[in-house]
Amino acid sequence: DEFPYLQVIDLSFNQIGSTLGIEHPLLEQLNLNNNNISSADGFTANKLPSLTTLQMRSNCLTSTAGLENFKNLKHLFLANNSIQSLEGITTLENLEIRHLRGNQLTVFEDNFQAGKNTKLKYINFRSNSISEFSEINKLDILEALECINLMENPIVEENEYRVDVLVNVRKLNKLDKDIFEEDEIEMA
Repeated sequence: DEFPYLQVIDLSFNQIGSTLGIEHPLLEQLNLNNNNISSADGFTANKLPSLTTLQMRSNCLTSTAGLENFKNLKHLFLANNSIQSLEGITTLENLEIRHLRGNQLTVFEDNFQAGKNTKLKYINFRSNSISEFSEINKLDILEALECINLMENPIVEENEYRVDVLVNVRKLNKLDKDIFEEDEIEMA
């Protein structure tokens, strides 16, 4: 049932298999970590108009499809799933933090576009399968991006990895939790 004044709910560590029926008009924070959810398609964004933080870590997601209509979402935590596609993610215009650690991303396709995700400051891609700098170059159009975490991806094994990332995404302040040193900035 709808709880009209509910603002925070933690449904983590259950056996939930679907997002169907989660409908609370004032809900701002939803924690669905450690469940058995395989798709976010059951969400109805107009039934969760106030949602700003969504946590769906350690589920069975393979895509971000179903999240595209959450216009007020600021923080999205999808670590430790099996996500291979960032489908629809460009529509999250207020998103500031995107946490995708421990997924199966290899390419970003066209999921980063000019004029989209203009408030996105931090992306965590740690423990994925990103191996090409051409993919990192796609992040340069994110106007507010300050920090990326790429640890435990094949790309970190490349010579001059930190400098090459900074060459591809000039506005970064931090990479893998470390602030860029002056000599790295000069080399870039």
